[in-house]
Amino acid sequence: MPSELRCLFLSIPRTNGRMPMLALTAAMVSFGLTACGGGASSTTPSTPSTPTTPPPTSSVTVSLSPHLSAVTTSQPQSFTATLAGGTGTVLWFVDDVQNGNPSVGTIASTGDTTAVYSPSGSTTPGRHSVTAGVSGGALSPAVAVVVTDLAGVFTHHNDNSRTGQNTKEFALTPAIVSRATFGKLFSCPLDSPGYVYAEPLYVANLTMNDGKKHNVIFVATESDWVYAFDADSGSCQQLWKKSLLAAGETTVPAADTLETELMPEIGITSTPVIDVNSGIIYVCAKTKDSSANYHHRLHAINITSGAEPINPVEITARNFVPLFHLQRPGPSLQQRYHVAIGGIGRHQDGCSWQPSANT
Repeated sequence: MPSELRCLFLSIPRTNGRMPMLALTAAMVSFGLTACGGGASSTTPSTPSTPTTPPPTSSVTVSLSPHLSAVTTSQPQSFTATLAGGTGTVLWFVDDVQNGNPSVGTIASTGDTTAVYSPSGSTTPGRHSVTAGVSGGALSPAVAVVVTDLAGVFTHHNDNSRTGQNTKEFALTPAIVSRATFGKLFSCPLDSPGYVYAEPLYVANLTMNDGKKHNVIFVATESDWVYAFDADSGSCQQLWKKSLLAAGETTVPAADTLETELMPEIGITSTPVIDVNSGIIYVCAKTKDSSANYHHRLHAINITSGAEPINPVEITARNFVPLFHLQRPGPSLQQRYHVAIGGIGRHQDGCSWQPSANT
């Protein structure tokens, strides 16, 4: 007989050797809930304690800068830690992984309080958190490094549909694009007068003639110059530049056209187009030679060196007048190079051309 029942039988008086039904019912209800001593049963579950994070053993705090940075998959980013309350060896983390890993990017110390974050082609595009702390101390507030796998902007408005959208933009949000936080970082001089009507184009992770990878921006001007700049260099590192004027040629003075839409000269007006697979940027330039003849020529320029591997091609067509017609719309590259040419200003004579060329 269980102890609970035996205890109840001993404590309840009998009548003619029988236990009252009420007492038996009470005994059955009480089974497993009370003991002889009337105390709580040992089978009652206990509430587990919530684990607590041990308090830091160091009072040193760390803050990091910069707070937000954006890089391509081959572009390193430096971080600086500022220590308060003491000194210590700084430990670095990416997405809570000490020293990071290829999928989130790696980070390595370069000094007592500095480190370099290095993404790669294996790094997941998007926003990653960088933190740091000294041994036994609390981690710093996280700062963000945003990795984009945007290969480049190769044509006018980003694609042949001219949508203008960048689906690889992970850093900018409406919340951070404001007058206080968003604006011009630097500007670079161009050969005078150097007006730019063409959209600058961009190639990421491009190995240039110096043997190094750069994010490169290509700029074409009405002065018939094409430039390649390091897009991240505040000191305006010029990787190459090239004039598309032949010997004895100039740009076309605006006065020659009797128009004032493009002042003071006409050279490269349309946005070039880049064939990244062949490493060529195609540019249409307008010039005037020493005999007062006018030309539209298609140039193919190597994007890593600025050299022209083939001679430029003269654009000609029936009723085409190089002085009064202009290649303004951005060309496209769809197996062949396609351009559109029409009149300038009052010279809208109803004629237009869409020449194309093999690439």
